Amino acid sequence: MRRVILSLMKPSTAGEITVGASSALRIEMIVGGDNKHDYPIVTHDDGDLLVATVHANLNGFDLNGGLHLTNAGWTEVTDLETFVANRMIGLFYKVASSEPANFEMENLTTIGITTTVIMTPYKGVHADVFDVTPIAAHGEDHINDSNTPTADAITSLTDNALFHIAHTAISDWTTAVPPVGYIELDEENTSSNILSAFSCYKSLPIAGLETPGAMQHTGGAGGNDSITISYILKAA
Repeated sequence: MRRVILSLMKPSTAGEITVGASSALRIEMIVGGDNKHDYPIVTHDDGDLLVATVHANLNGFDLNGGLHLTNAGWTEVTDLETFVANRMIGLFYKVASSEPANFEMENLTTIGITTTVIMTPYKGVHADVFDVTPIAAHGEDHINDSNTPTADAITSLTDNALFHIAHTAISDWTTAVPPVGYIELDEENTSSNILSAFSCYKSLPIAGLETPGAMQHTGGAGGNDSITISYILKAA
């Protein structure tokens, strides 16, 4: 007798999203003036999707001014303040096409602030860009401990989506450890500005609820005023 085993799992018709070898992660102190700073555009190919997250420490910031990129062609997804006071997050994207070496971020404030820009290139992203909205932004206070916030859970709608977490903290950690199952792209810490950042991602072969585990810091002052922003990209 021949046995036939039937699979009840529907095969995915979407391809896989691939991520560049690293992200461009930059921490800058902006002091007065026109508050425009150039940030390097990550290594990429024309046709790649570039996604940039901007985190700003905005004590005294004019929230009506907001954050924006002055380069043409970038789409702003969100520009919001987390419930951790004076911490603002911006998310922007564009399809790369003969990009300059730098892009310019501007904010409308007359005092010194510290900003972090994390830019990541992707291939194989659907024209819709995001698998699901809204984008999740989350902030928590952690004073002198090793914890960081756990990024909000998001339910993906399509197979082969990609979950990305960008994280900053008013901290000078030695090493940041991503949640279990996530691949770290880059991290940077600056003891002079006491601001650190890192990014990580995870491929999601099957659509459904994704609940990232906790991130951890080692060394330094822990994750005081920690912020994460998460998004899920849709595969082509």
